[in-house]
Amino acid sequence: MTKILPQIFLVALSFCATAQSGGHEHLGPAPLEADDSLFPTVGPILVSVSMLATIKSDGRVSHTKVLDTIRGTNDFYQGTLIGYLDDAVAAATRWRFDPAIDSDLRPIESLASITFLYDRVWGRGTALPTFTTVPSKTGDYVPPIPTKLSRAEYPVNSIGIGTVVLNLHVEANGSVSDARIIKSVPSLDEPSIIAAKKWRFQPAQYKGTSIPSTATAAFVYLPFMR
Repeated sequence: MTKILPQIFLVALSFCATAQSGGHEHLGPAPLEADDSLFPTVGPILVSVSMLATIKSDGRVSHTKVLDTIRGTNDFYQGTLIGYLDDAVAAATRWRFDPAIDSDLRPIESLASITFLYDRVWGRGTALPTFTTVPSKTGDYVPPIPTKLSRAEYPVNSIGIGTVVLNLHVEANGSVSDARIIKSVPSLDEPSIIAAKKWRFQPAQYKGTSIPSTATAAFVYLPFMR
């Protein structure tokens, strides 16, 4: 299948958590560098891919595991989504992270939950169904998993193209309370923040207790597909 650079709105979401371990704070990985994903030239208006990624102590992704893939409602495209899976995994493995640290402030290997939302921008009546992923227990810490995503509204008077990267604070109830710009496209920053604050998650868990976490969202826009 032919691949081209994004003519859609891609959201890549990477989550990490802050947990308490033996009275010490454990900080999860946070993305430092992220680039655009390729995508199939033909496909649904909306597709989301949720995965877990293992982040090594040097900040590189060692491997990924896809948790769930969903497509938008009211979409007549019934073809395969394998191209989206391949492109999401390829993009995630190129990313670089600030690794998790232990109680002695040493970098350690940890899990991040990454979600890609592919949006062809047009078809505003299309929405995503709720994720139903139930993550398996991976140790004392289980990363936060998305349950509900919202699309950003591309401004009518904008000609902005590119990627807005946000670092999000996810509360223990799964809501997003704050968003900080990591990479800016000036006319698109605010719509990205508004959309990201509507997202909901299964919160991160540490030893069965819900805990606050951080999340990174990357919104990639190419408005000529509107």
